[in-house]
Amino acid sequence: MGEKPKFYFQKCKIPKSINSDLFEACFVSCERAVDPKSIGDILVAAIKNKPNIDLFLNHEVKGIKRTHEGFNVNCRAHKYQNVFIDSDIVINSSWDQKRHLDSMLDITYAETWNIRYKLGFRLKKQFAVQLPTFVIVHGPFGDFVEFPNQNYTYFSWYPACRIGMTNKITIPDAWRDLQKGQFDSVGLGDVKDQSLSALQNILPKLEFEISDVRGGTIVAYGEKEIDQLSSKLHQRSELAIVEHDGYFSVNSSKFTSAPNNAYKLGPLL
Repeated sequence: MGEKPKFYFQKCKIPKSINSDLFEACFVSCERAVDPKSIGDILVAAIKNKPNIDLFLNHEVKGIKRTHEGFNVNCRAHKYQNVFIDSDIVINSSWDQKRHLDSMLDITYAETWNIRYKLGFRLKKQFAVQLPTFVIVHGPFGDFVEFPNQNYTYFSWYPACRIGMTNKITIPDAWRDLQKGQFDSVGLGDVKDQSLSALQNILPKLEFEISDVRGGTIVAYGEKEIDQLSSKLHQRSELAIVEHDGYFSVNSSKFTSAPNNAYKLGPLL
């Protein structure tokens, strides 16, 4: 069960390992860092154990049409075979394909959206030093996440790691390889050097080594960069669920909003 926090944030001392010359203040918040892989494993196991859930993996949605009974979804399987699925309702929780699928039913949005592609790094664990999970707001933006039960630490530095951005409803073709973990088209060496240099400046007494590179898309309202105060990327105030007569489109722009979105979706179904 959830717990009501005693505070949202409060000022604290800057940790000794951090270069205090770079920061005016440090705050501890009630937020918690989670391991997305562990959560993903739990969700996958739960879905596979439900006999009333039919899985259609490696299928790409090519079309959605309304019918008298509900909806007809046209999918393309990995063997280039078309599969047609009839359903009373459709829930679009497709992340960077959200607006593209919505457009198949002529659903549009007045607000400007953007899709960004961001890299992140797994760092070899520094077992001799216990560091907290922290977010760096310092002109650029960075996050450093400790996973106590894993043998790695996560770090990402913005804008060096933000290697792509588009306002279109579909991702560029050049991103397809990135989503497969193929980063040959990216100046990966420069991104690594800039990121590690920033981290070394913040934690000057420690050394870090990148063990793995990860990447993914971020979807949100707004068109200005995150280092601008007027950017709507800071607000995350969009409606969680948009309903269109049996078609539900989930605004999952923030990973941590997923439980709240699921809670709000339940009564609508």
